[in-house]
Amino acid sequence: MIKRFFIFAILFILLLGSGLLHAQPEKPLNIAIVYDGDAAFYEKIIGDIKEETQILLKDRVDFTTSLNGGWDQNIINENIDSALADENIDMIIAVGFLCTNVVLAREDITKPVIVADVIDEKLAKKYVSNNRSKIKNVTFLVSKDTIHEEIALLRRLKPFDRLGILISRVFADYTDDIKETTEREFNIKVDIVFYSDDISAVTDQINKKKIDAVYISPPILMRKGYLEEFIAVLNDNKIPSVSMLGYLDVEKGVLAGYIPKVLNKYSRRIAIIVERILEKDDINDIDVSFSLQSYPIINARTASKLGIAIPFDLLLDAEILEKDVAKEGQLLTIKEAATRAQENNFIFRIKEKEIEEARQEHRSYWSAYFPQVYGNLEYTINDPTQFPVSYGVWPQRQLDASLTLNQLIFSDSAITAIHNSKVSVDIEELQRSVLELDITEETIKAYLNYLKAKALLNAQDRHLETVRYYLRTAKKKVDVGLGSKEELLRWRSEEAEAKSDVLEAQSQLRIARNYLNQLMNTDQETPFIEQDVNLETLKYYIGGERILPYLENFDDLEVFLGFLVQESIESSYALKALRLAIGAQRSVKNVTLRKFILPEVSAQGSFTHTIDRDFSSSNTSAAIRQLGTDLGLGGDNRDNQWVAVIKLTYPLFEGGNRMFEYNKEKAVLERLLFEYELKEQEIELKVRESAYDLYYSWPKIYFSAEALKNSSENLAVVQGKYAQGIASITDLIEAEDDRFNKEQTASIAIYEFLDDLASLDRQLTRFSYLESDEVRKQFLEDVDAYFASKGVSKKTIRGKEDE
Repeated sequence: MIKRFFIFAILFILLLGSGLLHAQPEKPLNIAIVYDGDAAFYEKIIGDIKEETQILLKDRVDFTTSLNGGWDQNIINENIDSALADENIDMIIAVGFLCTNVVLAREDITKPVIVADVIDEKLAKKYVSNNRSKIKNVTFLVSKDTIHEEIALLRRLKPFDRLGILISRVFADYTDDIKETTEREFNIKVDIVFYSDDISAVTDQINKKKIDAVYISPPILMRKGYLEEFIAVLNDNKIPSVSMLGYLDVEKGVLAGYIPKVLNKYSRRIAIIVERILEKDDINDIDVSFSLQSYPIINARTASKLGIAIPFDLLLDAEILEKDVAKEGQLLTIKEAATRAQENNFIFRIKEKEIEEARQEHRSYWSAYFPQVYGNLEYTINDPTQFPVSYGVWPQRQLDASLTLNQLIFSDSAITAIHNSKVSVDIEELQRSVLELDITEETIKAYLNYLKAKALLNAQDRHLETVRYYLRTAKKKVDVGLGSKEELLRWRSEEAEAKSDVLEAQSQLRIARNYLNQLMNTDQETPFIEQDVNLETLKYYIGGERILPYLENFDDLEVFLGFLVQESIESSYALKALRLAIGAQRSVKNVTLRKFILPEVSAQGSFTHTIDRDFSSSNTSAAIRQLGTDLGLGGDNRDNQWVAVIKLTYPLFEGGNRMFEYNKEKAVLERLLFEYELKEQEIELKVRESAYDLYYSWPKIYFSAEALKNSSENLAVVQGKYAQGIASITDLIEAEDDRFNKEQTASIAIYEFLDDLASLDRQLTRFSYLESDEVRKQFLEDVDAYFASKGVSKKTIRGKEDE
């Protein structure tokens, strides 16, 4: 009996299961879409509503009917009548301004109707009671109208006296009321301008009416892409604009708006209403309030094009779109920045002049070894009172012309000076190479500092937005009686501090930009578009990870450091310049020693021609003058004279000066030798410091990212506890601050690594960022050869082309 019972039980279960498997599924809710008329704008709205509803309810709903109103209220009424009469339609969603007016005016709605529109809370008062729709079987969304804030925002950015409201012609019946209401509320002159396919005709109306600002409503009937073209024309004509749709149009180029990007939120809310109706909730029990956290939204690029400076408070309180490209600039790579600095920095122009000074001084030393010729014209007048005493031997007046030739034949000091002056030119040129390295390093680090400042600013912006989110949440909690005023005040304090930090970050970004421009000898306020660095592009900057294999452990790092130190010392321009200076000083010292035995040899010659003499004197006898002439002491036959001299000069005694000079030059040489050794030590120290910095900063990129991930997860945990009332606001603030600090560290870790690499490259007199592939490959081969010479097998990480 028991066995038979189990058999029947099993059969019953199988039959029941079979019945369940073949049971008819629940019939989906059939929804009809009724809309004003064909328009791309409505297509987008309807598509979003369908998508959100089907994501939420899947196959429980079906959109099989769409009724086009053809922009005629009579047809819209007929479509609603048809949908209400159709037994296969369970619900209606009405989309569009005309549909909204039609539905709200009817009192005979027998099926659930959702008006997919946001109605101004002032206008909705007669349709709403206790945040519920008073129209039977009809619900909608109610929110505060932001037109007052939108117009006030536009006037704040650009004061105006005459506003043009751009509107589609299908709404012409409502324009008089719109114009009258706006003029009365804002005390401004308002003109209604209808959209037209001919954009130039619309702008002609604006210019003809001397409209100096426009309010943009959706261009419902216009072609796709029309609004973008129209906005571009407005901006070209320097006409500021504000949009009814806010973010959606501001991102297309409208100057400002007040509505955030809410289409998804809006369509999701419609889907939730559909779900509630599907769950048998009374449509007139559904809350119609649709809260929008509205705030200013500004397009910085448009503001810049219109010549509008955004006030500081708006920069902090508004959402700024395209702020990074507000002022158009050319793309500037790190390589281009370094090249511009090398070509244009004033320090190189100054150094070029110093090199030219040294070059000319070298030539002046050579001139001492070439013949020196001097010309002389001499006119002599003897004292007339003393002339008789000479008895006519010397003329009273005489005019002579002479040439003197000096030639240095041998001078140890002069030869050494000529040689060392050429060395001075070479040293100046090496110093220019040192400057080029310094400026290149400084420019690279300035570029990285700009990227770092921008990353920190972005982090500050995100932190401010996060704080504002918490502040908005706190306001909501206070409004519904779930939050405390202390909590609200705490978040307001956090917001004020975050605003201050954003301002500081903005200042630091501008300082970094101006410094980089100064290094490139460019106008310091010149904007540019930077080329950022991330983990994907990092290999380019570090030469295909050429450094990384040697940072894996201390043993390899120590061997690698030996190579780096050797390379740095061999390639150092500063050491090369010191070697030249030491060689020159050794020559000077040797000259002072040879002064004890070597004379200076020179030759001199002169030729003098007397152009004219005057012996006129009543007291001088002709016989005496003739006697003087015969004796060679005067007269007319001594017009030409010449002299030739060979001279050897050797100082016999100078009070010990030569010994003092030798000791001095010897001391200078010894000082330079010590400076050379010290410079070698400094280079080695800097190489090792930079390598150890790299040993730390490379893994820090990944460690900081891991720390940020963990801190973000911790914040999520604290947020959950805070929502449950387990964690305090202090716990939440500390968790957010920790996440923010970790984000800052992670966002600049790559730049700090590249900064350390630039320091190392500076000591190697080469920069990974700027090298060719051939130079990089040769570097790898040199490293492998060095490792092999030390008996260490080390394979460098290379690209596939090297494998």
